[in-house]
Amino acid sequence: MATNAVTLKDFDLNRFLTEMPEVNTGTAAPKLEPAPQPVRKPKVVPNRPRSKESLKKEAKRGVVMTVKVLCVSMVLLSLLGLYIYSKVVLENYNSDMAALTAEYKEAVSENVRLTSEVSSKFSVGNIAAYAEDQLGMIKKNDYQINYFRVD
Repeated sequence: MATNAVTLKDFDLNRFLTEMPEVNTGTAAPKLEPAPQPVRKPKVVPNRPRSKESLKKEAKRGVVMTVKVLCVSMVLLSLLGLYIYSKVVLENYNSDMAALTAEYKEAVSENVRLTSEVSSKFSVGNIAAYAEDQLGMIKKNDYQINYFRVD
């Protein structure tokens, strides 16, 4: 009886053999990298000589740029100042509105109090009591009413 046993002889293991990285086991000294080469100083190239005209143009450009920066900064500062001023004015208006609202609420409550006082003084019961007590009036009865017929 034949067996299908696979052995290592059947495989070509040479394909898997590559250079293995060196493993530091702690016994050997670590490899040192080569010393870095000294850095060379860069060669400074002198500027080309400029004409008087180009120097004047550059100076003029510098002045124009300075004026532009100053103008923009002044505009931004004025906008910031206006923003702060508007906030202050708005806060003043809000405080005035709060004071007027409190005054209005007080006036409304005073109006309610006076309305209730007037309605209590001019009620039918109070008028009848005043007429009877102070003026000596009495209510008339049905027999006291006389009707006249005019043809």
